Amino acid sequence: MAKLPTGTKLEDTALVSQSVAPNVIVSQGLSHRLVPNEEPAQMFFSRVLVHEKGQWKMAATQIARPSSVPKPIASPSAK
Repeated sequence: MAKLPTGTKLEDTALVSQSVAPNVIVSQGLSHRLVPNEEPAQMFFSRVLVHEKGQWKMAATQIARPSSVPKPIASPSAK
């Protein structure tokens, strides 16, 4: 974030969160990067959160941009 223009904001919306072990949560969702005078950029995120000493800390994060490749059309299931 240090290289981004002043006023840049991230708005994150967690869509799915699941406890995978005691004191460990994996969260996935959407992130919007808002840069003044630019179109918002949408990304997906996955994060691993660990509860230590009374606080939740981010242990890992991954961000991916949505694909520009069209999704395949679902074929009808065989009967």
